[in-house]
Amino acid sequence: MATDKGNLHAIRIYIIASHPLFAQGVSSLLESQPDIQVVGLGEPGTDTLQRIIDRKPDVVIVDSEQSARGQIADVLFSQIPGLKLVGLSLEEDNITVSYLQQKTGAAVEDLVAAVRTLPTTWLPLQRQMRILAATQGGFGQRVLENIRQHAPSHWVISVWRSPPLMPAEPDSLLRLLPRRLPAADLVLGLGESPQMAHLLPEMVARSGARAMIAPVESNRWMPLEVVENLKCAMHEMNVAAVFPKPFCSLTMRTYSEAGLRTTYQDAHVAEFARYFGRPELRILFDDARRITRCEIRRDSACGLGHLLSERLVGCTIDGAERLAVDALAEHHCPDGRTVDPEYGTTLLKVADLIVREAVRREVEPFFLQPESQPVENEVNRRAVPIPIP
Repeated sequence: MATDKGNLHAIRIYIIASHPLFAQGVSSLLESQPDIQVVGLGEPGTDTLQRIIDRKPDVVIVDSEQSARGQIADVLFSQIPGLKLVGLSLEEDNITVSYLQQKTGAAVEDLVAAVRTLPTTWLPLQRQMRILAATQGGFGQRVLENIRQHAPSHWVISVWRSPPLMPAEPDSLLRLLPRRLPAADLVLGLGESPQMAHLLPEMVARSGARAMIAPVESNRWMPLEVVENLKCAMHEMNVAAVFPKPFCSLTMRTYSEAGLRTTYQDAHVAEFARYFGRPELRILFDDARRITRCEIRRDSACGLGHLLSERLVGCTIDGAERLAVDALAEHHCPDGRTVDPEYGTTLLKVADLIVREAVRREVEPFFLQPESQPVENEVNRRAVPIPIP
């Protein structure tokens, strides 16, 4: 493994491989490139994962089965914000490079190309991300306060607050915007009217943003035709845009549920979704099946995850799902009673299913434990969390 090349912009790589000779071959190939620096080699295992967490590389290359790769990714992504992972699997004489989408080539040089293209689609580790949040009412304010309180330190959050009542004429709408908005990488549209949605393209243009998140929490705020117009406008501006319906359906790869689930590829949106979106929990319990701790791996944008982390402690795992649904009802989704025309049910029902799944995937494996067999507790429970898409 080569030493530091003195290049501040070198891509720092750590290689995980079951076979040392294979790892050394990949290392030699990458180290021959002036803009790539290999900072470590290791075999799959806890010690290697800890070394990676300590060294904080930009990219981890993994030669392993898909299931093991998922477990490795789950651990590393939770510990190193901004990390990207490239998986290698040898199939006959080809190498398959996996990074969000698959690419198959007949030569090893495909790996070099894959690593080199990463900086155009990722956020370098701990890079400052600038967010411009556009709010209009109580829901947007709740999201803004939660994000400001729990966002990572390398985010810079600016706000433009719209008046609650807005004119219908386009020219009058545009006059509401200041000539100059804070520079942003990502615009977060938290409006509560179609008029506010019509302002989002101009906000993106004036802030210089390259991505936008416009959650659909109510069809009164974001009718279907408004969403379609926004999609077309963002496409013409070459700006990545996602429209999670509801907001708590957003993950680092997809948004919305069931037949509406959509895949996206954008580093700024994925960076936001690393921390806020579809809630992910880590539930710990004792031998009496009583929850002793509920950790938030990803909060919902509106802060429901933190409410769950408080409410679930002390509850039995058998009653956790019901308690989570009750907490959601108290949290008040913006448009909980109106049937959404695309889902055929209310967005509150969709959020209900998302919350149930977040709790169920943590506790369901232990529902059918025989009484003679003690439930695994927080000391001997699985060391590697179940991968979450």
